Amino acid sequence: MSFAESTFGPNDPKTEFFKQMLPTVERVVNYRNAVEHPEGHAGTLITRNFRLDPNGKFSEPGWWIEKDGNKGPESSIGADLFYILESLLILAEEIVVLWGADNLRFPQAQRIAFLPEERRDRDDPIQYVVTASREFEQKLADFIQAQGQWTPPA
Repeated sequence: MSFAESTFGPNDPKTEFFKQMLPTVERVVNYRNAVEHPEGHAGTLITRNFRLDPNGKFSEPGWWIEKDGNKGPESSIGADLFYILESLLILAEEIVVLWGADNLRFPQAQRIAFLPEERRDRDDPIQYVVTASREFEQKLADFIQAQGQWTPPA
């Protein structure tokens, strides 16, 4: 996080987003390190297969990290992989969007806008669009209004 804070600033949207994603990324890195370096700094990743519980029901596979003889919290592999995949896809998308916002061809006239779900096309669910900047929209509205051809809605 120190890199993001020193590069972008502590209150920059990029830094804030990376802070929000930090626990998930750290968990993925710790699990990876526990597999690649068993009994190392991160510990050892332990997995448990399906099992038949005393109540007669099956429980899904789980995993946890053991370090220095201590068992970390066990969680569902399936649920975790779904969450991790979703989080990493969001991270990748946001990195592209944040880069795009910093590299618009005409930054005074453009911005990247988030489309709320209710405004998205179900067949083409685009979440972000490049559109006119607020300043450009205001200048255009002022120009059209000065021409006497249009009155902006209240």
